[in-house]
Amino acid sequence: MLKLPFIKNQHTLRTQTVLLRKVDIHTVDEILQLQEKVVSSLTDSDLFVPFERKDLLALFACEDNLLLGVFDEDGELIAFRAASVCGDDFDEVLPYLDEQYHAVPKMLLAGAFVDPAYRSNRLQRKMIEYTLTWAYARGIKLFFTLIHPDNAASLKSVTSLGFEPYRHLIIYTHNHDRLLLVKMFP
Repeated sequence: MLKLPFIKNQHTLRTQTVLLRKVDIHTVDEILQLQEKVVSSLTDSDLFVPFERKDLLALFACEDNLLLGVFDEDGELIAFRAASVCGDDFDEVLPYLDEQYHAVPKMLLAGAFVDPAYRSNRLQRKMIEYTLTWAYARGIKLFFTLIHPDNAASLKSVTSLGFEPYRHLIIYTHNHDRLLLVKMFP
């Protein structure tokens, strides 16, 4: 658990300390509710591929995956990050990585979203930093993620942390336009 002070709700202008922590399978409904709130606020629905309940359950089924939530002072989920070392999305992206990465322990930053009222607090960045530190301590050296080319906020977040564009893909069931970005630790 990590306390994050001075997080401002952009709608109420209230500043508070929030908690970043691992979430468990019992938060699936909260995750889906937050996701619906985020998706309904998007002007371009292709910017984000929503998780289905079965996707979240599969992510929780792999013990080595990391699922994070950020909770406000009232205990409400305001941000979510999934990172996986196994699962359907992980397996779907692997063929797009060159052979030089095949033997390297790796993790997919599989998805993240932040309540619109809490954007501009760098919560996505803080969740990525936590994920990188947590996974690197467990031997993960290669991190990769998929982001829509027009999702400027997410691209800024990951590139500021050293991720580099690697490949442009049309991927997933509905042929989503994505940039594959990678970050390799020595």
